[in-house]
Amino acid sequence: MDDLPQWSVRELKAECARFGVSSEGCTKDELVALVSRLRAAGPPPQAAGHGGVYTLYYYTRCQELVGRSHGILMCLEEAGVTYEIKEAQEVPRGHSTFAPPFLQMPDGTVLSQQAVICAAIGKTNGLYPKGFAEEFVGMNVAHNTTDLFTEVHPMAGGDARRIAKWFSTYEAALQNAGTGYMVGHSLTYADLYAYQLVRYCAEKRGAKPGPKLAAWLAMMAQCKASKSLAAQNILTPGGVPFMPPWLPKRETS
Repeated sequence: MDDLPQWSVRELKAECARFGVSSEGCTKDELVALVSRLRAAGPPPQAAGHGGVYTLYYYTRCQELVGRSHGILMCLEEAGVTYEIKEAQEVPRGHSTFAPPFLQMPDGTVLSQQAVICAAIGKTNGLYPKGFAEEFVGMNVAHNTTDLFTEVHPMAGGDARRIAKWFSTYEAALQNAGTGYMVGHSLTYADLYAYQLVRYCAEKRGAKPGPKLAAWLAMMAQCKASKSLAAQNILTPGGVPFMPPWLPKRETS
């Protein structure tokens, strides 16, 4: 899925650094070959989440709804880390958090805000944009996803025209990246955070994706995280839903 020859020298060197390997004096062709060999040999040291367990705290332990944990589950599954899910009220106290979801990192750090959580998982597990500009484009995409969720929540109504405008931002991101991903040359937390929500809007809310977004949806359906969640009957027909049917809906006139 990566197109290493199109990466910049800076990106290739950053990738070598993630594996703890010096790239001093390497030409670009040598960097491409080196990164290819490193990736074929296995994940970088940080891809194991520092060897600890992640704990996600969310309503019903994600047994009755996925809601705002959709991107977190995708990131955890794609990273291949060990994680557990507990009730929201079980979260440790004394942290700068307010509303679920919460995630306790392996080092004990407790985070809230889904975009922040997904970025943290991505940064410690090789699912993070590699360049300076790409880092902030990824943040932009992630925060767009947060805003889109707020708009399509059953209690918000979700105006179809505004959903279409949000879809246009994803189409633009894919156009600008030119790689099939939302940002950069490889899969990142920005893709994983956005996927299930964009899919939900396309399948359940009648939103029509543009050509690049449609191709991206097809690609994301084949990633490890999507297949793993489907195998667990999460976000599948008859499985754990994105939004539960018992949520009240806003009345429209």
